[in-house]
Amino acid sequence: MQRYIYQSDLHAFLRHNLPPAFPPAMTPHLSYAIDCNLFHERNTNMVFYLWLNNYREFWFFPIAFTYIYVQGYFWDGEKWVGSYVKREMIYAFF
Repeated sequence: MQRYIYQSDLHAFLRHNLPPAFPPAMTPHLSYAIDCNLFHERNTNMVFYLWLNNYREFWFFPIAFTYIYVQGYFWDGEKWVGSYVKREMIYAFF
């Protein structure tokens, strides 16, 4: 299927090469979360809120996906820190 040349790309508008200075001020509720099976390679370079199986939750900026890990930056409350998360640990995302 050919894409219309003047069609806007919402994902391109939302994508950044580096995480923003700060994550969004709001903290989403788990009731608005999306199933972790939909968190995949096309979700790079955008800010997401992750809930893990061990009850941790944080803002995350993924930059690369592998079969086992998702590499990116997580917000520790003061700054973005580079790290990775095992895919099997992700419960849901927003």
